[in-house]
Order: sequence, then C-alpha cells, then structure tokens
Amino acid sequence: MLADFGGPEVRTFKSVAEAWLEARQARRRLVDLPLPFKFSRQFAEGRLTCPDHREGVITFEQHLANRYALS
Repeated sequence: MLADFGGPEVRTFKSVAEAWLEARQARRRLVDLPLPFKFSRQFAEGRLTCPDHREGVITFEQHLANRYALS
C-alpha cells in the first residue's frame, strides 16, 4: 500500500483542465459528462484527495509553467 501524498492545493478536475488548456494555449470547450460507477462519484465528491498530506510544494500552475516554459 502506498502512503498518501498530495500537493499544496486541492483542486477540482475542471479547474485543473482549464489551467492545462490555458497553459497549452488551446481553445477547447470543456463539457460536463456524467461519469458512471462508484469511483466516478467518489472523484466528483472530492473523496480521492488527501488534504491532510500536503507534502508537495509545487502548485499545478507552477508545474505547467515549468512544463510549457511559461512565465
């Protein structure tokens, strides 16, 4: 079993997707789709996060800036 490890922020899937599209300078429309199965419901409810283990220090925007050479 792996230990819980998270970044410095808890984000929604939508906010991550929007940040990624912006970093890629991509013009795409995000569409909400219902996801089946228990895993999807847990994901949507934010139960697959670990806010008590925010050991990571790099935000997603910082990662994107490094990855896509943004300032």
